[in-house]
Amino acid sequence: MQRNISGVYFRFQNPESERWENRVFEDLPKEKQREILDSKEPEFVKNMALIMAKKLKELADEFDIVSA
Repeated sequence: MQRNISGVYFRFQNPESERWENRVFEDLPKEKQREILDSKEPEFVKNMALIMAKKLKELADEFDIVSA
């Protein structure tokens, strides 16, 4: 399922349709996520972590989510 939550998009070739699509990082297959992170500089990976942390906090605040 594509949820498009983070807003951090990458080009991805869908293996089922063989078409290129824009997909957010969290909706990519894990192998593609690893490929992207492995190909980027450490500063890029740090910035991605900060973006994801901000979005996670926004969602937790909005829906009053607390880890048990």
